Amino acid sequence: MQAEVADPGAANAALQAGFNFTPADLRANQQGRITERQERRMREQHQDTIRISRGFFIFVMIIGYLGSGLAALTEGLSLIQMWGWISFGFLCLYGFVWTVIFFDRRQLERTLRDGGLAQTRGPLRLVVRQDKTPSYYFYVGAHEFSIDHAAYTRLQRGNLDGQQALVYYTKRWRWVLSAAIEAEA
Repeated sequence: MQAEVADPGAANAALQAGFNFTPADLRANQQGRITERQERRMREQHQDTIRISRGFFIFVMIIGYLGSGLAALTEGLSLIQMWGWISFGFLCLYGFVWTVIFFDRRQLERTLRDGGLAQTRGPLRLVVRQDKTPSYYFYVGAHEFSIDHAAYTRLQRGNLDGQQALVYYTKRWRWVLSAAIEAEA
């Protein structure tokens, strides 16, 4: 049973705030296009992922060298040999991380080049899965989309659970570009 939409404008405003799109973005997506603004946001998110990965890697590397150096000195081991093994381990880890980032970047570029948009419609359902940390999702029809806590909260405050929605997303990344609450026929 579909929940009644008290104010479709407020419901659509909650979607816009939750997924950071404009009415112009929605119109372009309805025509099968990704806007420059959306493209810029996807590139920025990719760059944020690289910055976070790089920062985490540098932090782990510093701790690894300091910890192994301290262990080598207190245990009487060869510092050069210990750091050689640590360097080899970091080189392998660094290669793996950059392989994943490169694959992610390739997917982004293919998505932007192809402009492959998909759409789905159906009742919108908000879901929280609680393992060690909560994970936030929403479903439209049979499609599941992962979202962050802030988007989940905005959608929940907009009282969108159960509303009939139309969602535009990228085929490869399954990145939600825009969405709209549909009025009952």
